[in-house]
Amino acid sequence: MTIRKIAQILLTGLILLSLTACVAKVREAIPFLPQSNYVNRGGRMLTRAEVAYYQKLVDLRDAIRANPKDAVAYCSVGELFQKKGGYKDAKEYYLWALKRDDTLSQAHYNLGIICLQEDRFTEAFDHLRKARALSPDDA
Repeated sequence: MTIRKIAQILLTGLILLSLTACVAKVREAIPFLPQSNYVNRGGRMLTRAEVAYYQKLVDLRDAIRANPKDAVAYCSVGELFQKKGGYKDAKEYYLWALKRDDTLSQAHYNLGIICLQEDRFTEAFDHLRKARALSPDDA
């Protein structure tokens, strides 16, 4: 290969790379094309679901900063972690929520579910029984 051929290949590659960036912007600009599943956030390509998840965490963090006694916010953060499989972190947030408000049935219920998965049945039974006693109409 000559230097001229290599230069042409490199130039073609650069043009293709710049076109792919343009295509992503054009795709978002045309209203009848479906949106891309990916969004550029801080130089990283994240899915829209990941962006929504991180935004919920940021909103709940701000709510906790504004009111450190907000047990529901702690419980909500725990639920987000539990859905993603972070049971250890979720358990900590549920315990923090119960430290602020022991009558929060959702935190007791979620702790009971985690204890069931960890094969700690007596603790799970205690949390689930307390959740049922706190809100008996909750299915």
